[in-house]
Amino acid sequence: MGSNLIGNTNETGRTWRKHLVPDGPQPLKWLGHPPTMIHSIWSLAGSISSNVPKMNLSFVDKSLLLATFFRGNTQNQDRWTSCSDQVVTLSLFYTGDLSAEECRLRFVDRGYVGGLYNDAGELRLEIESRYLQLINFLASQPRLIEGGGDLESPADPTFTACRLTNEGLQYIPNLLTLFPQKPNFPSWPDKRTPNDLL
Repeated sequence: MGSNLIGNTNETGRTWRKHLVPDGPQPLKWLGHPPTMIHSIWSLAGSISSNVPKMNLSFVDKSLLLATFFRGNTQNQDRWTSCSDQVVTLSLFYTGDLSAEECRLRFVDRGYVGGLYNDAGELRLEIESRYLQLINFLASQPRLIEGGGDLESPADPTFTACRLTNEGLQYIPNLLTLFPQKPNFPSWPDKRTPNDLL
C-alpha cells in the first residue's frame, strides 16, 4: 500500500534535522472560528450527527482524526505522500501540548516540519509518543483511518502517511466544534478546509 511513499530526505538520504523553537513557552491561544463558519459547522454537525456511528474514541484519537483531515492524504490522491509528521504535530497542538505559535513555527518551511528531532538526531519524546498513538489508532480503527509506508518497524513519521476513510470524514464536523481553530500555515496550505465539508 505504501510502496510509492515519498519522504522528506536530503541528498544523503537522511531525514532533515532542523529545529524551529520559539523563545520561551507560549500560552495556548484559543482562537474562534468566524461566526458564519461556526454557524455552518454547527448546522452540519447537527444534521449528520445521527448518521455517525458511535465509537469510543479518546481525546487523542479525536485530535489525530481532525489533524488527518487537515494534513493527511486525500482519497483521490494516486499515491501516498509522507504526512504523518504533519498529523502528529498538529495533533499535539489540538491536545494543548504545543502552543499555536509553536505549531505555526514548525510549519514555516514548506515540505518540512520543524522540531521533530532532538540534538542527538532522535525523535523528540512527545513526537515519538504521539506517533506511536497514531500507529495504534491506525491498527485499531481501520474503518476511520488508514496508513501508508512502513508502519510496522516503524519508519520515522517523515516517511509514512495516513488518510481518513469516508467513514472517518463523517466525524469531522463534530470534531471542528470540540477543538480550537488551528493556526494558518501560509507557506504550506492544508489539504482540506472546513469549507470542503459544506
